[in-house]
Amino acid sequence: MDCEKALELMSAELDGMCTEQERAALQAHLEACADCRETYRRLHALDETRNITHAADKLYMTQSALSKRIKALEQELKALKKQLPKAKSANPSAFTTNVRTGEVRSPFPDFDPCSCKRLSFCGVQILSDRVLRMMEAWPEKFSIIDFYLAACAWENIRGVVAKSLRIIDIGTPDKLAEADRLVCGGAF
Repeated sequence: MDCEKALELMSAELDGMCTEQERAALQAHLEACADCRETYRRLHALDETRNITHAADKLYMTQSALSKRIKALEQELKALKKQLPKAKSANPSAFTTNVRTGEVRSPFPDFDPCSCKRLSFCGVQILSDRVLRMMEAWPEKFSIIDFYLAACAWENIRGVVAKSLRIIDIGTPDKLAEADRLVCGGAF
């Protein structure tokens, strides 16, 4: 392949119009020709710059619209905050304790965990659509405990003690074997 044909294929490749055979032939030529390799590098750098410039132009065009939307959302948030109960009245006993490390976490700085009865968290949850909408602002995967600790400062999130509830942790093979023994032995 000569350099003129290689230049045509470089252009076609940037436009996404190269076949696999053409792409392989171009790569073979680039391995052998330092001048075309440099031209190819520069074309890709230029194309990347063009893409960045195009994205920046789009961003600039939407900046004004985004700014207006942010201001509207700030006003909406301010109005919503006025409707929320004060943090002290929302759920002042909300906290979590890591039993292994002893770490206590609560959104309330003056919280005293000794004043509360320690219960375990069991994952059976009933949520209102309002709480589900609040989750939309969180990443795709997140700790539900972290969410509840953040949300309990303004939402009334409560636990229910189910006196006859028996739950077995089956998160590890040993725990699963233990659960199997309990269930087969009639403990459940």
